[in-house]
Amino acid sequence: MKIMIVDDQTGIRTTLKEVIDSGSSANAVEFIESSSDENIFDEYETERPDYVLLATELKNQSGFKVARDLIAKDPEIKIVLMSSFDMPAFRKKAEDLQVKGFVLKESLSDINDIIRFDK
Repeated sequence: MKIMIVDDQTGIRTTLKEVIDSGSSANAVEFIESSSDENIFDEYETERPDYVLLATELKNQSGFKVARDLIAKDPEIKIVLMSSFDMPAFRKKAEDLQVKGFVLKESLSDINDIIRFDK
């Protein structure tokens, strides 16, 4: 399984990898990390990850906009949005985009309830 993590916080990316590795049991996971949204479209096309874990707050643009643009290019993409803010408006935006999930950064262990490790 291949998972792309897009978040400008190194600590979040590190924690996510640890959480996912602990939940993946015997399944090998390859991680593609990006600290910004600058090359995400090219990286996605090159790597074709099974999941994209995407921060809602990015350096150059909203993670919601990036998610919308990725979905427009690949309607089958599996995106999980991550946020530091538990705001109803953010949850509604995620629901409207029909992403696979919305996870608070303070509860990253919830990610393993969303990711399917059967690939």
